[in-house]
Amino acid sequence: MNKIKALLMAKDKQMHAAVGLVLGLLLGLQVLLALVAVIVVAVGKELFDLLSNKMAGKKMHSVELMDAVATIVGGLVGIGAINLLLG
Repeated sequence: MNKIKALLMAKDKQMHAAVGLVLGLLLGLQVLLALVAVIVVAVGKELFDLLSNKMAGKKMHSVELMDAVATIVGGLVGIGAINLLLG
């Protein structure tokens, strides 16, 4: 059971990183805008999950700092990549 949980968690972090990467690639030439957007999306998603859980009265979504970190790291990679390629 722990292996399944670990695989699901790894997949979840990959999805967060992928969203950050796409945002970073799309907005990365405007570095400050891209950085703010990635952080807002990363933190906003976790706040949305937290509020959804509170409104539902039960845990529907996991709220994890590392999800936000994975999104931001993906965004930084995207920002760096697009600036190396086109900047």
